[in-house]
Amino acid sequence: TISLVSVGNTDRAVVDFFSQRWGGNTRMKSRPHPRARIPYDWSLSGWRAKLFVEQLLPYIRTERVRTKMELLIRSEQIRRGMPRGHERRMLLAGYVGIMRDLNKRGVEVSGHVATLR
Repeated sequence: TISLVSVGNTDRAVVDFFSQRWGGNTRMKSRPHPRARIPYDWSLSGWRAKLFVEQLLPYIRTERVRTKMELLIRSEQIRRGMPRGHERRMLLAGYVGIMRDLNKRGVEVSGHVATLR
């Protein structure tokens, strides 16, 4: 798995703002139906996603989103700083499991926060 951050919007100016500020990829998506506005998508992956999240982290107020961002930062630190092998695979697999849990509705965040700290 690779860390990925994306923003989708039908206002091209919003997507262009992110692209000009942080780089990354911008693409036009297909319309869900003929009368819909054209959706645009901006994305960053890997270490650039980590840098983006680190810059946003001080402004995040909700514990769930903050935990997910910290998880992304940690996983990129492991990918870049730890040699490939069983231990690295197990750590990253654990982080994927935590992220999966955090993406579910109604799951308590507090237990996962303790795991990361």
